[in-house]
Amino acid sequence: MALTVEQKRAIQLNEGNILVSASAGSGKTFVMIERVARLLLEGKANVDELLCVTFTVLAAKEMKQKLAKKLTDELKNGGDKQLIERQLDLLPISNISTIHSFCNRLLTEYFYEVGLDPAFKILDDKESEILANRAIDRLFEDLYEQNSPELNLLLPYYFKGRRDKALKEKIVSIYNSLISEADPKAILERGRFFYTDEGVDCLSNLIFEEITQSATNLESAIIPLLEECDDYAKVKEYLLIL
Repeated sequence: MALTVEQKRAIQLNEGNILVSASAGSGKTFVMIERVARLLLEGKANVDELLCVTFTVLAAKEMKQKLAKKLTDELKNGGDKQLIERQLDLLPISNISTIHSFCNRLLTEYFYEVGLDPAFKILDDKESEILANRAIDRLFEDLYEQNSPELNLLLPYYFKGRRDKALKEKIVSIYNSLISEADPKAILERGRFFYTDEGVDCLSNLIFEEITQSATNLESAIIPLLEECDDYAKVKEYLLIL
């Protein structure tokens, strides 16, 4: 695989911090594996001294498998047998895991440093969903008691069959999207602009420009086809009237 200049730099850089930002499928995992393998093969670190975290269990598993293959291939090609075999032996206990798994392991070992109950547990998706629904039910109860004007404004658009389930689901959906961002509160603050008169005008102008551009593109695609028709003059006259 031919590496780009940026990929080579990310793999080879030794001094300072480096941030790699790229779209999905662009080879970030490949670059990480190559960088980790270089550090191991050059004897700059052991695999159990590195931390590699991912968002999913599958991604962490694949990273371990790819690193193992990379090291095995190096061994077959005449690499340092003692060094590589040591890294392969350490790989099962390496810190290549999901963020949740790493934090769980860290807190389990050092719970006393942060005053945490040693019996703590990480919620699974089902438990998290139950708690989120319980929290939003209590929130709505408080808002109904307060006769919240914000809630009263939204209910007509989401209240179906004398139930507010649709609105609750929408709020939970927005929450789930926001918590994956670095600064959810800042996003909410910026979004508030689009609920002002100025923000509505801004959105209207953006939508109008998009529709106008789409119509122009459509016209550019249709006109050459129409020119091939015998009745093009009549069609053109009709379009001008519109």
